[in-house]
Amino acid sequence: MRQRWFVATALLLAAGLALSGSPTSAQTQTGNIYGTVKDSGQGPLPGAAVELQSPQRAPQTVYTDVNGRFRFVDLPPGNYNITATMEGFQGNRMEGIDVRVGVSADLSFTLVATVGEVVTVTSEQPVVDVKQTGTATNVPYEELQKLPNSRDPWGVLNQVPGVMTDRINVGGSESGQQSNFTGKGDDGNNAMWNVDGVTITDAAAIGSSPTYYNFDAFEEIQVTTGGSDPSVQTGGVAINFVTRRGTDDFTGSVHTYYTNDALQGSNVSDDLKKKNFKGNRIQSIAEYGFEIGGPISKGMAWFWASAARNDIRQLNISDVSDRTELNNYALKLNFQPASNTNMTFFTHYGDKVKSGRQAVFTTDQNATWDQSGPTAVYKLEGSQLFGSSFYLSGKVAYVDGGFRLEPNGKGATVYDLNTGEYLNNLWLYDTDRPQYQGNVDGSFFTATGPVDHEFKFGFQYRRTPVESYTTWVGDDGQLSLWGFDPVVGIAYFYRPYTVKGAIDTLSIYAGDTVTWGDLTANVGLRFDRQEGENDASKAEASAYVPELTEVTFNGKDPGFTWSNVVPRLGLSYALGAEGRTVIKANYAWYADQLGVASVFNNNLTYQGLAYYFEDANGNHFADKGEVRFDWGLYDAVQIDPDDTSKAIWGATDSDLSAPETQEVLIGLDQELLNDFAIGVNMSYRQRDNDTWAPYMKVDAAGNMIGTLGVNDWEVSRVIDVPLDYNHDGVNEEVRKFTLWKLKSGVTLNPGKGRYLTNRPDYYEEYKGIELSVVKRLANKWMARAGFSWNDWKQHFDSDKAMFWPYDLYRDDDIVAPSSLGSGAKGSIALNARWQVNIAGLYQLPVGFEVGANVFAREGYPAPLLRRTSTPVGTQNLQIERMLDAERMDNVYNFDLRLSNTQDLGKAGSITVDADIFNVLNNDVVIQRNLRTEQSSFWNEREIMAPRIFRLGLRYRF
Repeated sequence: MRQRWFVATALLLAAGLALSGSPTSAQTQTGNIYGTVKDSGQGPLPGAAVELQSPQRAPQTVYTDVNGRFRFVDLPPGNYNITATMEGFQGNRMEGIDVRVGVSADLSFTLVATVGEVVTVTSEQPVVDVKQTGTATNVPYEELQKLPNSRDPWGVLNQVPGVMTDRINVGGSESGQQSNFTGKGDDGNNAMWNVDGVTITDAAAIGSSPTYYNFDAFEEIQVTTGGSDPSVQTGGVAINFVTRRGTDDFTGSVHTYYTNDALQGSNVSDDLKKKNFKGNRIQSIAEYGFEIGGPISKGMAWFWASAARNDIRQLNISDVSDRTELNNYALKLNFQPASNTNMTFFTHYGDKVKSGRQAVFTTDQNATWDQSGPTAVYKLEGSQLFGSSFYLSGKVAYVDGGFRLEPNGKGATVYDLNTGEYLNNLWLYDTDRPQYQGNVDGSFFTATGPVDHEFKFGFQYRRTPVESYTTWVGDDGQLSLWGFDPVVGIAYFYRPYTVKGAIDTLSIYAGDTVTWGDLTANVGLRFDRQEGENDASKAEASAYVPELTEVTFNGKDPGFTWSNVVPRLGLSYALGAEGRTVIKANYAWYADQLGVASVFNNNLTYQGLAYYFEDANGNHFADKGEVRFDWGLYDAVQIDPDDTSKAIWGATDSDLSAPETQEVLIGLDQELLNDFAIGVNMSYRQRDNDTWAPYMKVDAAGNMIGTLGVNDWEVSRVIDVPLDYNHDGVNEEVRKFTLWKLKSGVTLNPGKGRYLTNRPDYYEEYKGIELSVVKRLANKWMARAGFSWNDWKQHFDSDKAMFWPYDLYRDDDIVAPSSLGSGAKGSIALNARWQVNIAGLYQLPVGFEVGANVFAREGYPAPLLRRTSTPVGTQNLQIERMLDAERMDNVYNFDLRLSNTQDLGKAGSITVDADIFNVLNNDVVIQRNLRTEQSSFWNEREIMAPRIFRLGLRYRF
């Protein structure tokens, strides 16, 4: 806390005034054009008429203010023409003005005091946005279609400086499942997903998208990683999809892409083949679809529609099948009854059907899910420009989300403790996750002397209910743990249960962007009120264990509300007569978004009892008659073993408040040549007030008397952990591993209930540098490059910040979010101190184009783990050393595309693409088995997918 206040105060004193509110917003789906009309002596011309023209909207005319300034706001991405005229002056027309999402084009028109024809010029608008103070990457349609990529929006995140993902998607080999990712000191839980201005972030899987997408539907993808715009709620990565729209020109396209195992190389080394390692690989990846748009009534109404299907078939390292089908449909209707009035209806339907989900390292197809459940998004939006100064828009949206995971097997689920592998079956999960949203946003322009003001304001209400049902399938709701003993296992019996609840979020923001010559400054303030509710639900009785009777939850107030008022400040200054160099600074304060996991802490969850069983028939799960109830209870989970009618859920601190992040950003953008710019940004972030859930301590009467702390433990014994990396019988290293036990007199809550509260004396620091190069497509070539250096550390001011001595991280260690033991990327820790991405395109004669993409990053950390029985359950614990003491090899990937487009005249054009992914057939290891107690320790679990050739065909009309 002390450090963040120091940083905030220092910046406020240094800046002396408010910082620029970057136009980059998490919900932005448009761009702006600002400009000045002057006479030949560079004096402002008030009252000049400025007309905007585009095939995707009706013409619009505004008049310059007392400072000769004009503005066109809320413009969809595309090319525009502007004509400036005034009586007694020769008109000036600028063509080909490129508008991008969240970007402000700032133009200058000079009118000569003579009557004559309008002078037409080709736009040479600046590459550098003088109003931009945040850090964002815009990837327009042109780049999405022309550069080699996986045609997966999560794959685009690898191109964004400061963003780290858990996978390298070679030619679509990782598509069909979302990536985990982090950004500039945020663990991913604050990521915001937006489609055409609708916030669709999943409240139950916080930071995730509730649906998948048709890659051809995007006009532009914008990824924001920092900035001072008060309309942005969190400090997480903001992913903003803007879909295409119809214009006065009737256009469309049909496309198909295909690859299969015959077009796939092999990068499995001879050493790995000796281990019978085959590597994750594809069987086939196919995509086909269309998009079409045009006028309903020219200059007034337009339509656009798209449809696509992806069929992704893969095999895991044990030949278990994983197939994903993505079916996506979209429709957009735009209506402009008057030049200053716009209305939009948009809907997106995405259906993911997956067979073999969780086919990670398992050898058993039965231990996978079939997933189903479409998600639909509906939006109705209207906007109005009153005169030339007051803009107002409003929208309502509904997301019909949810899905079902249906297990493939029958009977009890078996977890092999030796291999970390699920066998025989999985649990059933069914969830319903609708969303409701309403927004009002506006801006007002005025001038005070030579100073322009743009006042912005907005309001949002969002409600995200969640209802989920979970059960371990089979007749007895059993999960069997197996592997340490040849005869005896442990059987957990769970009640099926349902949770119901919702998150309500009310947000208000306001700010003023001030422009005075080359100086742009802003002050902004944001208010968020987030609260949750727990609704009545129940846990069903167990069919096998009589003690597990039905339990009813009557609903309970979570007991806390997050209310945060946060400032956003900034400054940008354009140097030189043409403003080709921009210096910027930024200060932002963010509060986290609230997910239902925090609200459900005092709701029903897994409740069960565990007993030993003797496996008489060798099937590794407890059949009737094999459970040794007479040996006594092995464990109780969220239940009082002395009174099993009482489910025990966690308790929540009534003073629980939102974690907060403060950011300072300083940057420099330099336009070296027309269409070519470089930039450098330095970021500092500090995150405080994190939430955590230590175990509850109780007195003899069962009343909570505090939470488990590091001083409640004592050493049980110290053991040697031999590390034989090469499996040659020679230990390269022997590590000491301390086992701990609770001190005498320390009693935990029965069922090991946990207390959700804010974590004391703990904070995280992020320091980063980002270098970027942008060359817009001109003179037959374009390029985009980004480099980031990231230093993300955590700090403990006292032992209050740890509740047990096995704490996963050490003071001043890196922060590397990971599941560390479950899921497809369970052995991946997300942290890289450096990352590079370079992409480019060159246009050759006769319609040929060559595109390339180079990606490199530091290897993933490899924290060594040991599965250990502790007083709070069996855990995968880190061997005592820094988290990144061991890393995988650095990752390098090179992709290449050759395409040819032939113009068919009035019939359109046809393009043939040939992509080569992982051109060098790199075999870098992505995951290893980090469990030191297992015989397969340090064995490769995943290598980068091999070289893949993909063919594409597209017809445009």
